[in-house]
Amino acid sequence: MRGQWSLNTPEADKFLVRGRPDYIGGLSGFYNLNWHATLNTAESIRSGKPQAKIDYHTLPEEELLRFFRRQVHSSLRGGKEIAEKLDFSEFEKLLDVGGGTGGVSIAICNKYPQIKATVADLPQVAQLAERFIAEAGMSDRISVSATDLCLNSPEGKYDVAILRAFIQTLSKEQAQMSLKCISQSLVPGGRILIFGSVLDNSCLAPSASLAFGLASLNVYDYGKAYTEKEYQEMLVNAGFTDITVGHDALVDGMGIVSAKKH
Repeated sequence: MRGQWSLNTPEADKFLVRGRPDYIGGLSGFYNLNWHATLNTAESIRSGKPQAKIDYHTLPEEELLRFFRRQVHSSLRGGKEIAEKLDFSEFEKLLDVGGGTGGVSIAICNKYPQIKATVADLPQVAQLAERFIAEAGMSDRISVSATDLCLNSPEGKYDVAILRAFIQTLSKEQAQMSLKCISQSLVPGGRILIFGSVLDNSCLAPSASLAFGLASLNVYDYGKAYTEKEYQEMLVNAGFTDITVGHDALVDGMGIVSAKKH
């Protein structure tokens, strides 16, 4: 009625009120980016080149910052879900591989006060990660390592490494090299947790991983959704064992591949 305030539905009150713990309004930039990238699919296939390419090595700083501003809410929400779904109570040193904004580390460190994390990413990304981490008030617990993980291992030793939407942006050769570098940074018995697209060996499912593979051909030169078998082969070659695979493990359809260093 006129003159009366309308009330949010319970869903809107939980997810669409800025400042609430489960606010998802900030994800709009992330999904907008993916949508517009996917619209280039026909031309990417015709030309054989990604038409919405993101090159972290050459993107100007201001454009890179805008890109990560659109990604940060997705990273924070993903990190929160990971922290709630998995038990990190046995870990103290976390390596966030290709961590970008540091959102995953921020969320995990908020839930597990014993953990200190290191975000490892390319030099031009690392300096932006420091800004996001400082804005979250976590600089005392989360450090940043400027490292090309396809070529070098970050300094230090870690008991768990998280790779969220990282392996899937690389060629298979780059992915294999990065897994070997990460293995060298883990203590014996350390865990590696890969979050992202995981196709079954038929390459026909799950649907979320198929959708990522379609989007990625517009954005990356070589990135793709890898199969269970490909993950297993790469991890074994990098010195990992006890490999497990879970499909559609997270709310956004990401799978989880877990393994232990020899």
